[in-house]
Amino acid sequence: MPSLMIKMTHKLSLPLASLLVGVCLLLVSCEDRSNTLGVGMMPDYTQFKSFDTTFDLSYRTISADMKDSGSSASGTQYNRMYVSSNYGYIGRIPNQEFGGIETEYLTQMYCPEGFLFRDQPVDNRIDSAFLTLYYDGYSGYGKDLVEVTAYRLDRPLPGNSKYSLESISDYYTRGVSKELGRASFMAVTGTPHEGKGTWVRVPIAREIGQDFYDKSVAGSEVFRSQAAFDQYFPGVYFRVSAGTGSVIRVVRTALTFCYRKEQMLKRRSTGKVDSLAYVPAIQELSHTNEVPQLSRFANMGLSELMAPGSDYAYVKSPAGVLAEITIPTREIKKKLDEAPKGSVRVLASAPFSISGENRQLSEYQLVYPTSLVLMPRDSVAHFFESELTDADSPFTTYVSRQAIQGSSTYTFGNISALISKHIEKKPDEDLRVVVVPVQYVAPEQQQSGAVSPSSVTNLVLPSTLKIKMDGKNNKLRVYINERKEGSPF
Repeated sequence: MPSLMIKMTHKLSLPLASLLVGVCLLLVSCEDRSNTLGVGMMPDYTQFKSFDTTFDLSYRTISADMKDSGSSASGTQYNRMYVSSNYGYIGRIPNQEFGGIETEYLTQMYCPEGFLFRDQPVDNRIDSAFLTLYYDGYSGYGKDLVEVTAYRLDRPLPGNSKYSLESISDYYTRGVSKELGRASFMAVTGTPHEGKGTWVRVPIAREIGQDFYDKSVAGSEVFRSQAAFDQYFPGVYFRVSAGTGSVIRVVRTALTFCYRKEQMLKRRSTGKVDSLAYVPAIQELSHTNEVPQLSRFANMGLSELMAPGSDYAYVKSPAGVLAEITIPTREIKKKLDEAPKGSVRVLASAPFSISGENRQLSEYQLVYPTSLVLMPRDSVAHFFESELTDADSPFTTYVSRQAIQGSSTYTFGNISALISKHIEKKPDEDLRVVVVPVQYVAPEQQQSGAVSPSSVTNLVLPSTLKIKMDGKNNKLRVYINERKEGSPF
C-alpha cells in the first residue's frame, strides 16, 4: 500500500509541475511588460537628475538703523530701532571688543479718569514718594554699583511712534529740566517684592505725593482725562548718571506714594476685631500700554565694527550693527539658465546656517542672541513696523534659534524660496539679506485648544555675535533639479 501511494503521487506531480512552470513564465512576462509600460513609458519631463554646486557669499557690517545715523563727536552713536515691547531698559555695560552700550528710557504714567486714592491717609498726609522700577532680570555684571537719576519731562511724549530716540532735546533740557531724584543699586541685590519682581526705588520729594493726594481729594481737573494729567505730570526720563556694569529690564515703572491708614486688627488674646492700628499702605500710578514709553540706546565703537577690510561681520543689539550678506543670485540664475537644450533647471534646496565665533565669557561679556531672523534688507522696516511674524511672510523671513542653548550656531533651513522669489522679481540684482537679533516667541497650544500666534520683535537685551568670514560661513551650497521640458497641461 505505501508503494502504491508513492506511485500515485508521482503521477499527479507532472501536470502540477507543468502548471507551475506556466504560471512562472506568465509572471515573468507580466513583470517585463510592467517595466515597459511603467517607468520607461513615463514622459521625459517627469524624470529628473539632481546635482549640487557652491556659491560664494560676501558679508559686511552695517548700521542697525537703516537710515545710518551719524556718530557724535565722542564716537557715541544713537540709532533708531522699532521697540514694540513695553519694557524699559536702564544701565551701562562696557565692552572692549564690541564697544560699550548704554540704555535709558522716557515714560509716562497712566491715570484713570477721576483718579482717587483708595484710602484716607492718617492726618491726610503722604509720608514719602518714590519712582519704583520693577525689574525681572539683568545683563552684564550685577555686582557693580550703578546710579540712576530721574528727571521730570518738559512735555508729554508723542503717542504715535515706537521708534527709539536719537535725540531727547524735545523732552529734556540739560541743566534746566527738574531732577526728581536719584538712587544707586546693584542689579544682583535689588529688593525682591512678592508678585512684582525686584525693585529699585528712586526717592522723590514727599511734596510731590502730597500734591497728588490733595488734588485728588479736591476733584482737580488734572485727573479729568489722560491729556489733562499729562500736562500736570508729563512723565519721567531715567538715565545712568554714574557707574557701569549692568542693564536691568524694567517690566513696570510706577509712581509710588506711601502713607499710613487706620485699620481694625484682630486681638490675638480674644480673636475679636477690636484693635485700632496705623498700618502702612501704598498707592501707585504706573506706566501701561495706554500711554507712550520711548527708549534711547547709545552704542560706542560702532565705526570700528563697520570698518571695511575686516575678516569678521558683527551683530550687536540693541540698535547697534547687523550683518549684511550678499547672495549671488545673478550667478545662481546663470547656472539655472545653463540647462542643456530641451531641459529645464529649477532650484530645489539651499540650506543656510551661520556659526559665530565662540568666546570666553567674562564679567562684562555680552551674551549671544537667542534668536536671529534672516530677511531682505529692504523688508526690515516694514516687517517690524507692521509687527509681522515669520508666519506672515514664510517665503522671505526665516527665524533661527540657537542650535544649542548658549551656542553661537544658527540654522535657518531651506532658503530656496527666498532666492527663487528674488530671481523672479529682480533677476539683474543680487539679493542682500540681513541677520537681525530678535526676541522670538513660538506659537503655543492653549488649554482651550486654540494656538497662540508667534511673535518676532527686535531684541533689546544687549547681545553680540562675531561671524568669521571663512569657508564655513561664506559658502552657500545649492541643490538643482534638471529635467526635460514639457508639461501635462
